[in-house]
Amino acid sequence: MVTTELSNAKLSADVKAVLPGQSYVNTVTAIPGYAISKVTVTMGSTEVTDAYDAETGEIRVVNVTASLHIQVETV
Repeated sequence: MVTTELSNAKLSADVKAVLPGQSYVNTVTAIPGYAISKVTVTMGSTEVTDAYDAETGEIRVVNVTASLHIQVETV
């Protein structure tokens, strides 16, 4: 399961689930007039600190083993 909290931002694909062992890849962008200030990706209860690339906007989690939660904050 993939859940999201997006504040004035959108993902390039609406992915609701990832099978165990597969990768999750998506791109986040801010809506016009906003800038992304923080992206937090959690797998199960563990934060995946290297999942977000601020330069490209890509979120990548390799070898998913639990539910993902993606939180995006903007300013």
